[in-house]
Amino acid sequence: MAKLKTAIAGLALASILSASAPAKADMFDNVPDYSYVNNSSYVEAHRQESPSEAYARVLENNESTGILKAPFVPQVDLFPTEDLRMPARHITVEDYLEQNNIDYNSQFTTSWWEYPINLAGSYVLTVAWHEFGHYAMANLFGMNNVQMHGPDFETGLVASVSWEGNLGQFQRTIMSAAGMGFTTIGNVSLTSLLQNDVLPDWSRSFAATTSLMMMLDRHRYIWFTGVKHFAGIENNSANDVANIVENNFSSSEGRDAAFGVLMAASAVELALRWEEIWYLMNTIVGRQVEVPEGLGILPGLYPYGSNLMIGASGEF
Repeated sequence: MAKLKTAIAGLALASILSASAPAKADMFDNVPDYSYVNNSSYVEAHRQESPSEAYARVLENNESTGILKAPFVPQVDLFPTEDLRMPARHITVEDYLEQNNIDYNSQFTTSWWEYPINLAGSYVLTVAWHEFGHYAMANLFGMNNVQMHGPDFETGLVASVSWEGNLGQFQRTIMSAAGMGFTTIGNVSLTSLLQNDVLPDWSRSFAATTSLMMMLDRHRYIWFTGVKHFAGIENNSANDVANIVENNFSSSEGRDAAFGVLMAASAVELALRWEEIWYLMNTIVGRQVEVPEGLGILPGLYPYGSNLMIGASGEF
């Protein structure tokens, strides 16, 4: 009887163990899927492995040391490079061109014979537009016999304006500044047209050359006049910046300070506008570059963009 009870108990224990085996295997049905890890060889070697086989492999004794093998823990790349996105403000021109499949080492599209045409045409247009500013302001002030003259080969003048009448101090200052003011407006307008891709491709190099030349118009006056002033060389009466300074500062010290402030302001402005200058220079040679975002400093000083001079964001 005792043997019979022992046999029954053994059978019951065996049936319990056999019934618990599937349950133990079920424990590994929810093992996380590590197929996304970067170690492709590990994933490929054990891709078809069942949970029970994986369990047996992990618990397998090491023949040489008798120590259990530790499961291999793959390194997971938590920051995949392809998912990184650089902020637009920090992206480089090369990164931008690469993302847009533009070869920034490509040949320049402007032909060699276009440069002299663009330079000559831009210079004539800049001078004519500058003088038209004086012409418009003279008519606005009600001057008599206002005339705009064409090229004078004897004096080397491309264009000039004459009028009759007397002007006050403030009117003389505005009249002298009108030419440089018009070229500044021309620079902002042309660059905005280029930025918004309004102009046809064949005219972009010429427009960029003209825009850059109009931008440098007043800086040229400031620096040439300032250098001549500090060098003791007399400026002629047709120099707009000299007329403005001499009309508003009678003392030598005052004129020195005025020219110093103008030259310093010019240098700061050109430094702040390096992105626009770089954009125009690359457009002149026919190279595609990223459109600059703007100054990022002194918002509203140069309100470029589709609103031309109406905007106040300072973005280019």
